[in-house]
Amino acid sequence: MKKFLALGLAVLLIVSVLAVSVSAEEGEENDHTYYVRIEGVSANLYNGMFTVNTEAEKVTAKDLFVAMDSQVEELTFTGLNDGYISSVNGETAGTKTDKGWDGWMFRVNGEAPDVGIADFALEDYDEVVLYYSDEFNTGMQFPQIDGSMLTFGVLHFYSLDTEYDEQSNPVVKNNPVQDMTVIVDGVEYKTSEAGNITLNAAQRTTGSHTIQVSRKADNGLETVLRFAPDTEFFVEDNPHTGDSVAVYVVLGVLSLLTLAGTAVVARKKGMSL
Repeated sequence: MKKFLALGLAVLLIVSVLAVSVSAEEGEENDHTYYVRIEGVSANLYNGMFTVNTEAEKVTAKDLFVAMDSQVEELTFTGLNDGYISSVNGETAGTKTDKGWDGWMFRVNGEAPDVGIADFALEDYDEVVLYYSDEFNTGMQFPQIDGSMLTFGVLHFYSLDTEYDEQSNPVVKNNPVQDMTVIVDGVEYKTSEAGNITLNAAQRTTGSHTIQVSRKADNGLETVLRFAPDTEFFVEDNPHTGDSVAVYVVLGVLSLLTLAGTAVVARKKGMSL
């Protein structure tokens, strides 16, 4: 009887130790880091890495913005408790247009989620972009760069847009980004109907070149998503021909680019991809 009792106490002791161990693991806080960009009505409001320290295994987009609201002095969010961002730094949804369809939208790794911020679970190092737009009224494009013709001084801008056929089936189309202002090293260009600009010689020399895009509707809101404020492309000499060609990087943008015929993944300052 005493042996069984002793065995029972030993088992209880082991279970208790395991329970304490599991509880300790569950109570541990972990860092979850994301690349976050917030594009307001007329300017970038935030651009950089942000870390959420939490006991939760998963962090939602709402959790991320709640943490930023409390920790980033320059940012003030409204509506987070309702799972909908109605305002950032006083830029309030539904106040910039007559129809009132304008407001805050978000994308993760270049894709538009089909759920709200409270239900979208993030993965570590996701790229989260929160932006103000009127895309349900004026439309919105998300420019990407094709530099395969840069040896001729040409940059091509396009976007992969989801459209719907007669049966309401979604179809992704590659469309040129027309009539968009492109500023390279402070020099302004305008894209053609084909989505192209032809750079001056000074903007295709060896080295890095800053680049930004903008296209506004009559109501003053952007109809393209701006690039991150630190975005630039790099041109280096082709060792075989001596010609200057772009071979890799657009900093600050997470998208698959084609530069001088070479597919490359864009990199961000401070990150190794």
